[in-house]
Amino acid sequence: MLLPRAITLTSIISWILFITVFSFGTTDARVKRKYGCVLPEEPWYGSFIFDDRKRTLRYECDDGYILTAYRQRDRKCRKGKWTGSDLYCLNLDFTQSKCPELRTPNNGHVYTEGRVVGSKASFICDEGFVLYGSATRTCQKGRRWDGTMPVCKSRRTIKDIASHLKETMIDSLAGATTSSKTGAQSRLSPGKSGLDVVLLVDVSSSIGDRSMDSAKKFMKLLVDIFGVSNETSGGKNGTRFALMTFNDKPTIVFNLNDKTARSKSEVKKMIDKIQITGGGTDISKALNAVGREVHNIVITRNLPRLTGATRAVFLLTDAEETGYVKGDRMTRIRMNANTLKTAGNFEIFCIGVGQNIDHSLLAEIASKPQIEHVFTLSKFEDLEKVGDIIAEKNIDYGQCGVSGNTEIALGSQTTNEGAWPWLGWVSVLDDKNMPHTCGGAVVCDRWFLTTASCVSRKIDDQVVPYNASRMNVYLSDYDIFKKDTNEIWPIVHDVMIHDNYTGEEIGNLGIHANDVALLDFGQNETERPVLDKYLRPICIATDNESLSDADTNFKMLLSFPNKKDAFTAGWGNAPDNIYHTSLLHSKMMQNQRPVMKPKYCERRYENIDLDRFFCVGEEFEGSDSCMGDIGGPYMIQLSNKRFYSLGLALKTRGCRKRNNYSIFLNILHPTVNGWINHVLDGCNRVKNKDT
Repeated sequence: MLLPRAITLTSIISWILFITVFSFGTTDARVKRKYGCVLPEEPWYGSFIFDDRKRTLRYECDDGYILTAYRQRDRKCRKGKWTGSDLYCLNLDFTQSKCPELRTPNNGHVYTEGRVVGSKASFICDEGFVLYGSATRTCQKGRRWDGTMPVCKSRRTIKDIASHLKETMIDSLAGATTSSKTGAQSRLSPGKSGLDVVLLVDVSSSIGDRSMDSAKKFMKLLVDIFGVSNETSGGKNGTRFALMTFNDKPTIVFNLNDKTARSKSEVKKMIDKIQITGGGTDISKALNAVGREVHNIVITRNLPRLTGATRAVFLLTDAEETGYVKGDRMTRIRMNANTLKTAGNFEIFCIGVGQNIDHSLLAEIASKPQIEHVFTLSKFEDLEKVGDIIAEKNIDYGQCGVSGNTEIALGSQTTNEGAWPWLGWVSVLDDKNMPHTCGGAVVCDRWFLTTASCVSRKIDDQVVPYNASRMNVYLSDYDIFKKDTNEIWPIVHDVMIHDNYTGEEIGNLGIHANDVALLDFGQNETERPVLDKYLRPICIATDNESLSDADTNFKMLLSFPNKKDAFTAGWGNAPDNIYHTSLLHSKMMQNQRPVMKPKYCERRYENIDLDRFFCVGEEFEGSDSCMGDIGGPYMIQLSNKRFYSLGLALKTRGCRKRNNYSIFLNILHPTVNGWINHVLDGCNRVKNKDT
């Protein structure tokens, strides 16, 4: 084909090079080295050919493609850098009307409708890999694909690895033992058969002391999660641990039936004693020792658990075998691992940590599928971070009354983020599409407690709740004028109003009897908000709850609570505050305020029923933050160190004036407390579900 004079081959190559770079983007950012130099990006529609003797690489293009600079296709590694520059493989056949053929990404697949204008291509990564780039690309005029050429990257963030390791390894094993105390895990297995765990730890010279400290912390986390049976036999369904270290030879620290390893504290003390011993690394001997010392000598003699118990090996290593792991040595490793998996019925998990991990070695050792049994990290400090994330995930956040950091600087009123993880607020659109805001608190993952007056109105002398679809609840919020990272907006499915709430005001106090409501986040657990350290329930006291003698007389608590343990918090939300945003605080505020003696409350609010209501405040001028939220809780920490809601704020305005106390509904009153606990049906709990 003849080209116009104005168009030279150089300009064509430059134009196509621009399109190629724009269209294809970059490849996986994982650092790969050859001859001590970081490898350049391999060209799409091409590959590298290496010459180990000359320490060079050569660019080769696929059929139908040409290299941008053919004479410079050889590059040499010198002083840590490659000579020359990056090259590309280009299609110079302008007679084609089709887009170039797309290459399948490593660890993924491409599905193409065709290559004519308008054709689409879809990319999917294999399990365990994440797509970066364009999941779908379309053939455009000019014979190019739009978007960015995607790559499939392994789960590489610490958070990804922690989540995956917990889901595929820890949760599945914890379901096999009654020694595990985590409620979420205990539900996974209806028939707990017991768990035998072997910790197989690399102590060779390539592991440093700091790295070993991180490994110890991770192992002790496993002990905390799985628990330890106090019986040497493990009983029918308890957990037993064995610990074996290895370098060029294995050493058993304690076995499954060791009498000195019958509690979590005893096992963790022995883990702490592990020392780096130096020497090489022989994983084959270590695996063989597990089969001989643990399986043959201990497990096969424990007939009650022989067929039913779950067995697991946790191999922690930098995966740098001494010597060349090929031939006979690799055969022995494969044979010993397979013997454990088949004859011993062990599930083998490999955690490789370091810069020079032999992935093929770990793949041979671990159980299948590899994505659920092989986890790799660049350094042992990352393993410690993984453990911290798993420990965080392993907490039973359904236990009520556990606050965050409630200590604030002297003179400050602004809370710490996460201090009061149950507090939230609700926005309601009335029949005129005007918004109202109130406070409230989560009492379990299904229910949000607030006042009935906030979420209902009177129609023909009947109390009618607003439609749930016209309500928005904001949880894990801190700054109500900004979108917080942890903020959650659950869907309200239903509104439950106290059976005896009439909406009639009491005197001229602006309060109502039985002014309490519960917002329902739904019967389906998957639709409810997920509890975490920023979202936990507050406790609701019940008549039959067993507390210390000092706490059982709740009426006395309401008369003279300890000021340092009693709090209100919120932003100043009230039904009509939406029209006066200057009255609202941007960030959550907190204040410590006592319940006023009855005589002071009666003096300020004549004829108030002190069985159903109580006053909170100061005899003298209060601070701005005393407003709290209408519907927000009066929070007090009892002797079990949990925070309980003893009341709901009904009137908080004007509290800066002297003796202008806030009025709270007493939710310990039998008519209120009985109704709340009937609806909650036990979901508000102090203890772990397994205890």
